[in-house]
Amino acid sequence: MKSFYLLVIFISLTGCDLFDDHPTFQKYPQGLPGTWQLVEQSFSAGGRDMTTQTIENGPLYHFGHDGSLTVSTDFDISCHEGTYKLDEEELVFTYGCDMGDTPNPFTYHITFEEDYMVLRPKSIVCMEGCSYKYKKILL
Repeated sequence: MKSFYLLVIFISLTGCDLFDDHPTFQKYPQGLPGTWQLVEQSFSAGGRDMTTQTIENGPLYHFGHDGSLTVSTDFDISCHEGTYKLDEEELVFTYGCDMGDTPNPFTYHITFEEDYMVLRPKSIVCMEGCSYKYKKILL
């Protein structure tokens, strides 16, 4: 009888997909928390053709395990800290200061491609599409 219970438990555990009810980011082997650097951006200047630019020394985004967000950049931006929330395939940044005309919170569609995280803005309209590609540099 003991063998029967062990067999039932074994079959139950091996028949489960641990990621069925979890967002895409949990399928990514390294996870979201850590430091990511902007390495590429794509946009259109009004036509159908997309322009892709490689970014040298792009801004760093640190995602804490506690939901904290810190942005390190040489650009003159007023907000460097805030929080993030990952829900299904959306990543939401809420900055801790007034962003003026910029939406706050700011929502992105998030996908992972190999070693990269790709964010596509949802809070603002990119008529022809735009995206930002990040590479994880620190866990």
